[in-house]
Amino acid sequence: MKDIKNKYDQFRKKYSLPKLEELTKEFAVKLESPDLILHDIVDKIKEEILDKAKTLESIIFIGSSDEPSILYEANMLKGKREKIFAFYKKLMSIVWNGRKVETSANEEDMVKFIKETHNDWTKNLKKEFIEICKIFENKWKDASLREATTEMMYHG
Repeated sequence: MKDIKNKYDQFRKKYSLPKLEELTKEFAVKLESPDLILHDIVDKIKEEILDKAKTLESIIFIGSSDEPSILYEANMLKGKREKIFAFYKKLMSIVWNGRKVETSANEEDMVKFIKETHNDWTKNLKKEFIEICKIFENKWKDASLREATTEMMYHG
Protein backbone atom coordinates (compact mmCIF):
# COMPACT_ATOMS: atom_id res chain seq x y z
CA MET A 1 0.00 0.00 0.00
CA LYS A 2 2.86 2.36 0.76
CA ASP A 3 4.21 1.79 -2.78
CA ILE A 4 0.86 2.80 -4.22
CA LYS A 5 0.66 5.98 -2.14
CA ASN A 6 4.23 6.91 -3.06
CA LYS A 7 3.54 6.35 -6.74
CA TYR A 8 0.35 8.41 -6.55
CA ASP A 9 2.25 11.19 -4.77
CA GLN A 10 4.66 11.24 -7.71
CA PHE A 11 1.73 11.68 -10.11
CA ARG A 12 0.18 14.27 -7.80
CA LYS A 13 3.35 16.37 -7.73
CA LYS A 14 4.00 16.01 -11.43
CA TYR A 15 0.44 16.91 -12.50
CA SER A 16 -1.00 18.87 -9.53
CA LEU A 17 -3.62 16.20 -8.89
CA PRO A 18 -5.96 16.29 -5.89
CA LYS A 19 -4.85 14.56 -2.71
CA LEU A 20 -5.62 10.86 -2.61
CA GLU A 21 -7.69 11.39 0.54
CA GLU A 22 -9.85 13.87 -1.36
CA LEU A 23 -10.44 11.42 -4.20
CA THR A 24 -11.28 8.74 -1.68
CA LYS A 25 -13.73 11.05 0.10
CA GLU A 26 -15.49 12.19 -3.08
CA PHE A 27 -15.38 9.05 -5.23
CA ALA A 28 -14.52 6.17 -2.85
CA VAL A 29 -11.25 5.63 -4.72
CA LYS A 30 -9.34 2.59 -3.51
CA LEU A 31 -6.05 1.90 -5.24
CA GLU A 32 -4.93 -1.68 -5.63
CA SER A 33 -2.09 -1.76 -8.13
CA PRO A 34 0.86 0.62 -8.42
CA ASP A 35 0.87 -0.04 -12.18
CA LEU A 36 -2.76 0.98 -12.71
CA ILE A 37 -3.17 3.98 -10.44
CA LEU A 38 -4.54 6.41 -13.01
CA HIS A 39 -6.72 3.71 -14.61
CA ASP A 40 -8.15 2.79 -11.21
CA ILE A 41 -8.93 6.41 -10.35
CA VAL A 42 -10.56 7.15 -13.71
CA ASP A 43 -12.59 3.96 -13.46
CA LYS A 44 -13.80 4.67 -9.93
CA ILE A 45 -14.73 8.28 -10.71
CA LYS A 46 -16.57 7.13 -13.83
CA GLU A 47 -18.43 4.43 -11.88
CA GLU A 48 -19.47 6.81 -9.09
CA ILE A 49 -20.77 9.37 -11.60
CA LEU A 50 -22.55 6.61 -13.55
CA ASP A 51 -24.23 5.38 -10.36
CA LYS A 52 -25.73 8.81 -9.79
CA ALA A 53 -26.78 9.10 -13.43
CA LYS A 54 -28.46 5.68 -13.30
CA THR A 55 -30.39 6.75 -10.21
CA LEU A 56 -31.78 9.70 -12.12
CA GLU A 57 -32.22 7.72 -15.34
CA SER A 58 -34.75 5.36 -13.79
CA ILE A 59 -36.85 8.35 -12.72
CA ILE A 60 -36.54 10.39 -15.91
CA PHE A 61 -37.23 7.52 -18.32
CA ILE A 62 -40.14 5.79 -16.64
CA GLY A 63 -41.71 2.53 -17.80
CA SER A 64 -44.97 0.83 -16.91
CA SER A 65 -43.15 -2.09 -15.27
CA ASP A 66 -41.04 0.08 -12.97
CA GLU A 67 -41.10 -0.31 -9.22
CA PRO A 68 -43.70 1.74 -7.31
CA SER A 69 -41.00 3.97 -5.78
CA ILE A 70 -39.87 4.96 -9.27
CA LEU A 71 -43.46 5.73 -10.31
CA TYR A 72 -43.91 7.92 -7.24
CA GLU A 73 -40.62 9.70 -7.85
CA ALA A 74 -41.45 10.32 -11.49
CA ASN A 75 -44.62 12.10 -10.35
CA MET A 76 -42.56 14.11 -7.87
CA LEU A 77 -40.60 15.54 -10.80
CA LYS A 78 -43.49 17.51 -12.25
CA GLY A 79 -42.09 20.81 -13.44
CA LYS A 80 -38.49 19.71 -12.79
CA ARG A 81 -37.90 17.00 -15.41
CA GLU A 82 -36.05 19.25 -17.87
CA LYS A 83 -33.72 20.58 -15.17
CA ILE A 84 -32.95 17.09 -13.90
CA PHE A 85 -32.51 15.81 -17.45
CA ALA A 86 -29.99 18.62 -18.10
CA PHE A 87 -28.07 17.51 -15.02
CA TYR A 88 -28.30 13.86 -16.14
CA LYS A 89 -26.79 14.82 -19.50
CA LYS A 90 -23.80 16.42 -17.75
CA LEU A 91 -23.21 13.22 -15.77
CA MET A 92 -23.50 10.98 -18.83
CA SER A 93 -21.08 13.19 -20.76
CA ILE A 94 -18.54 12.68 -17.97
CA VAL A 95 -19.14 8.92 -18.03
CA TRP A 96 -18.52 8.71 -21.77
CA ASN A 97 -15.46 10.92 -21.48
CA GLY A 98 -14.16 8.57 -18.77
CA ARG A 99 -14.75 5.56 -21.02
CA LYS A 100 -12.91 7.29 -23.85
CA VAL A 101 -9.99 8.19 -21.58
CA GLU A 102 -9.80 4.66 -20.14
CA THR A 103 -9.75 3.23 -23.64
CA SER A 104 -7.07 5.60 -24.91
CA ALA A 105 -4.93 4.86 -21.81
CA ASN A 106 -3.08 8.13 -22.40
CA GLU A 107 -1.55 9.38 -19.15
CA GLU A 108 -2.16 13.07 -19.87
CA ASP A 109 -5.80 12.41 -20.85
CA MET A 110 -6.38 10.43 -17.67
CA VAL A 111 -4.83 13.16 -15.55
CA LYS A 112 -6.94 15.81 -17.27
CA PHE A 113 -10.10 13.74 -16.68
CA ILE A 114 -9.27 13.28 -12.99
CA LYS A 115 -8.53 16.96 -12.42
CA GLU A 116 -11.47 18.33 -14.40
CA THR A 117 -14.01 15.87 -13.04
CA HIS A 118 -12.87 16.30 -9.45
CA ASN A 119 -13.02 20.07 -9.84
CA ASP A 120 -16.44 20.05 -11.52
CA TRP A 121 -17.83 17.61 -8.96
CA THR A 122 -16.61 19.47 -5.90
CA LYS A 123 -17.51 22.95 -7.19
CA ASN A 124 -20.82 22.30 -9.00
CA LEU A 125 -22.15 18.83 -9.60
CA LYS A 126 -22.10 17.56 -6.03
CA LYS A 127 -24.17 20.57 -4.92
CA GLU A 128 -26.66 20.00 -7.75
CA PHE A 129 -27.00 16.31 -6.91
CA ILE A 130 -27.57 17.08 -3.24
CA GLU A 131 -30.32 19.56 -4.22
CA ILE A 132 -32.02 16.86 -6.29
CA CYS A 133 -31.76 14.47 -3.34
CA LYS A 134 -33.37 17.09 -1.12
CA ILE A 135 -36.29 17.40 -3.52
CA PHE A 136 -37.03 13.71 -3.22
CA GLU A 137 -36.31 13.61 0.49
CA ASN A 138 -38.91 16.33 1.09
CA LYS A 139 -41.44 14.99 -1.42
CA TRP A 140 -41.29 11.55 0.18
CA LYS A 141 -42.19 13.07 3.54
CA ASP A 142 -45.49 14.25 2.01
CA ALA A 143 -46.17 11.20 -0.16
CA SER A 144 -49.42 9.32 0.38
CA LEU A 145 -50.51 5.85 -0.64
CA ARG A 146 -52.54 5.72 -3.80
CA GLU A 147 -55.10 3.02 -4.40
CA ALA A 148 -54.31 2.44 -8.05
CA THR A 149 -50.76 2.60 -9.25
CA THR A 150 -52.11 3.23 -12.76
CA GLU A 151 -52.82 6.80 -11.58
CA MET A 152 -49.09 7.21 -11.21
CA MET A 153 -48.11 5.75 -14.56
CA TYR A 154 -46.08 8.07 -16.66
CA HIS A 155 -47.62 8.85 -20.04
CA GLY A 156 -45.06 11.19 -21.60
